[in-house]
Amino acid sequence: MGLPQWWKGASPPTRDDLGRFEAAAEAAYDAMYDPKDRYHAKELRDDALGALLSAIDIAKFLGLPEEAARLEKRYDHIYAVYAHQFRM
Repeated sequence: MGLPQWWKGASPPTRDDLGRFEAAAEAAYDAMYDPKDRYHAKELRDDALGALLSAIDIAKFLGLPEEAARLEKRYDHIYAVYAHQFRM
């Protein structure tokens, strides 16, 4: 599994990087419940999903398929929550 293009040239990612992206995703997800408006909720959803995609890429790069699968489920959950609760 390769790294995303934006990671090229940087030092190889670590489990700490994976944790930072997951934490950023969870912070954006939590903030979705107190958005300025519905457009802000979408931006927060995009931030959460983008951070999770980065975490998934890192998990795959590090050879952690179970972690990648867990993060993919979380991605699907956040996507579904937004679709159900925030789309108007």
